[in-house]
Amino acid sequence: MHEAGSSAPLRVTLRDGTVQQVPWNTKIVDITRHLPREDPAYPILAARVDNKLHSLSYQLRKDCRLDLHTYRDPEGVEVYRRTLCMILSRAVTELRTNTRLVIAHSMGNGYYYDYYTDISVSEPLLETITDKMREIVEKDEPIERRVLSMPEAIEFFQKLGHTDKARLLKHTEATKLAVYSCGTFTDLGHGPIAPSTGYTRVFQLKPYHNGFILIFPEPGDMQIHYQLKSHRKVFNVYHERRSGGKTPRGQQRGPLQRDSDLGRAPELIRVAEALQEKKIAQLADTIAAKPEGKLILIAGPSSSGKTTTAKRLAVQLQASGLRPVALGLDDYFVNRDDTPLDEDGNLDYEVLEALDVTLFNEHLPRLLAGQEVEIPRFNFSVGRRDGFKPRFGWTTTRCSSWRASTA
Repeated sequence: MHEAGSSAPLRVTLRDGTVQQVPWNTKIVDITRHLPREDPAYPILAARVDNKLHSLSYQLRKDCRLDLHTYRDPEGVEVYRRTLCMILSRAVTELRTNTRLVIAHSMGNGYYYDYYTDISVSEPLLETITDKMREIVEKDEPIERRVLSMPEAIEFFQKLGHTDKARLLKHTEATKLAVYSCGTFTDLGHGPIAPSTGYTRVFQLKPYHNGFILIFPEPGDMQIHYQLKSHRKVFNVYHERRSGGKTPRGQQRGPLQRDSDLGRAPELIRVAEALQEKKIAQLADTIAAKPEGKLILIAGPSSSGKTTTAKRLAVQLQASGLRPVALGLDDYFVNRDDTPLDEDGNLDYEVLEALDVTLFNEHLPRLLAGQEVEIPRFNFSVGRRDGFKPRFGWTTTRCSSWRASTA
C-alpha cells in the first residue's frame, strides 16, 4: 500500500481484474476516459473505491479496487438524477428571478416540483426551461466539488441569500459539507454528482397539478417511456403532508429542529399524533358510511406501520358502531426454517413465498362468509407459529356491522 504523497504510482484494480498504474491524486474521471466504452449511451457516472461510493471527480490517494457504475446500475441512476436536478435548478435560476423551485416527491420515474413564480406553469414555460437545460448540457460545463467547514458553509449560503439552507445547516451535526458548483450556481451536496453537465442528455419536463414533473430515462434503454397518470390519491397525500397548514411547521427541518431545541418536541409529537388520529377517524367515518363494504386492505412496505394503523383504525371503527376483525399477514409467515433466501443467502420476508398463501386463501373467504377460523399466531422470537387465535368473520345474519380488515 502506497502512502499519501508517495512518488510511486498507485495500483488500481478494476472489476475485471485488470490493474492500472496511475499517479497519486489522479481523478477517477481521468481513468474512465481511457477505458473502452461498451455502449456510448451509457457513460460511467460513479465509482466505488474499495466499496465506498464516490463521484468521478474523487482523487485517488492509495492503492484500491475500483468498481465503475453506469445508468444501468442503481448507483449510476442516483448520480444521473442528482445531476439533472442541479441542472434544472441552475436553468430556472438563470431564466427567472424572484422564483422558488421546490422538489416535492417522486412520481414513477420522475420527480414532482412545485414552481412558485409570477406566471402559471404551462407547456411554453417548460419548453423555455427545457431549452435552457439542453443548452447547459450541450456546453458540457464542469461541475466542481469542494468541501467546506460547517461555519464556512453557513456563511457562504447566508451571503447567497439562501437563509433556509443556512438555518438548516445550523442544526446539522456534521463538521464538513460538500458543495457543488456549476457556472454561477452552487448547491448542497447530497451525494456524488457527474463531473460535467454533458452526462445527462435524456430528460423531459411535463406539467402536472400546479407544478411539473422532471422525467428520467429508463435504465434499460436510456429512453423516455413515462406514461403520465393521475396518481391523484398518492399525490394528495404527499401534497397535504408538505402543506404548512396541515402539518406542524410544514415539515421543514430547520423550524422543527429549532422548536425541538427549545423543548417543544413533546408538543410537536402530540400534534403530529393528533393529526394522524384525526385522519384515521375520518377514514373510519368514510368506511362506516358504506355498509356494503366487507374488506379493508392496508398496503405498505415492511415496518411502515400497517399493523399499528389497522389496530388504530379498528378502534375508530368500533367508535362508529362497527365490530371489525383485524387480520395481520405477519401471523401467516411460514416457519423460519421454510423462509426463502435472497441472492445473498439472507432470509427474504418480502417475497410472496414467505407467507402461507394457501392457508390465508382458505381463511379469508370463510371470514367473509361469517364463519369462525383459527388464525395462526407467529412468534418472532423463535421464528415459528406457537398457537392460534379464534376469529369470527363478517356475516349479514348475525351482525351486519362486522368487517374484516387485513394489514
